[in-house]
Amino acid sequence: MLRPAYLVDRPPLRRYVRDRVAYYPYYSPTFVLNVVFFSPYGAFGDCALRWVHRERCCVESQPIVYVDTPVYNGHRCRGWRSASRAYYLASSEYTTRRRLYDAGAWLAVRRIEHAWRAGDISTLTHCTDPGVRIAVYDRARYTYSLPCDDYLDMTRDAMRSIVTVGFDLSEVRMPSRDYCMASVRHRYRDDRGAQRTTYVSFALRPRGDDWLIAQVRTALDHI
Repeated sequence: MLRPAYLVDRPPLRRYVRDRVAYYPYYSPTFVLNVVFFSPYGAFGDCALRWVHRERCCVESQPIVYVDTPVYNGHRCRGWRSASRAYYLASSEYTTRRRLYDAGAWLAVRRIEHAWRAGDISTLTHCTDPGVRIAVYDRARYTYSLPCDDYLDMTRDAMRSIVTVGFDLSEVRMPSRDYCMASVRHRYRDDRGAQRTTYVSFALRPRGDDWLIAQVRTALDHI
């Protein structure tokens, strides 16, 4: 269940929230080794709350990695690597931009896109399940897993603080019938007004008739 809003009273956190209001209550104002993790929106720098307390996160074994590895040319990111050769089930019949084997997978992708473009967290709730944790990756590295309610509350805060310019699907693939991959270019304005891009990748898994977010990864446009 999504949390009610609360008033942010710690000055170091106020600059990252709109109207001094936030939903996720376990942010840290600073990085402290072995005490905090990057939030799922840490790649957005000063445009979002970057640190979360580790006790709310769970480090699980991740034997299967679905999200792509970002491609860097020097220090600049060029997006996500094609996964077509990385999975033995991948072939041209599984890969498409506009058609998927399961209409529910495509519907979930469109819901993610709509949620960010409209700033509508309620749409994103259809892509998560309270009983399923979401794995968070920083570029190529798994860091931790979150209860989906925590992820949704952080996303609500990010939607309020990040000035989104574009949320563009760059590729949607279904390498097998068991998961779907959506790669996104999230364009936004930083605190100086300059346009930046963070690359986001969502891995979706089927659960009944629905497709749910299982893993999410972000990568900066440059490091």
